[in-house]
Amino acid sequence: MTNTPCIGKTLISNKVIATSMKTQRAFTLTELMITIAVAAILMAIALPNMRYTIFDNRITSKTNELIGALNFARTEAITRRRLIQVQPVTVTSGNEWGAGWKIMDGATLLRITEYTNDSIVLKAVANTQNNLTYTSKGQVQELNPTLMPSISLSVCPQYKTKDYPPGRLIEIGVTGRATVISNNYAC
Repeated sequence: MTNTPCIGKTLISNKVIATSMKTQRAFTLTELMITIAVAAILMAIALPNMRYTIFDNRITSKTNELIGALNFARTEAITRRRLIQVQPVTVTSGNEWGAGWKIMDGATLLRITEYTNDSIVLKAVANTQNNLTYTSKGQVQELNPTLMPSISLSVCPQYKTKDYPPGRLIEIGVTGRATVISNNYAC
């Protein structure tokens, strides 16, 4: 045995021990930069579509909550055999119902739903209906089959650009039943 150093071997106290070279596996800087660039391009394409989808879901959610509230008020009017009123929480110009609504049994508050700055405008269409009163038969007191057979409420994005989805149109008939009549309402 010689004392000359060997490649791949280590001399420790007159004993030669073979060492193995470990290879490291990693990404090169070029590969990493290309991966980040591709990811950025995919995000730039996907982000506007994701924003559209999220806002469309918010409009659908607010529409469903309003229909649920109107159905609740109608059911309570029939069950209690009393007039139940649905009215906006606050009346603001051009967004009568957008801040929310409350359901009242006379002076008693049954339910309240409020929104703050959600960029969704909810207002009466073609009439200035700020209150709905359900009778003990479940009908809307303000409606008349010949003069005013229905009330329409629109649920629309506050900003009307191509990046935002279309609105929804809710119709409340003489019977008091609220339904979505258009999922593609041009606000």
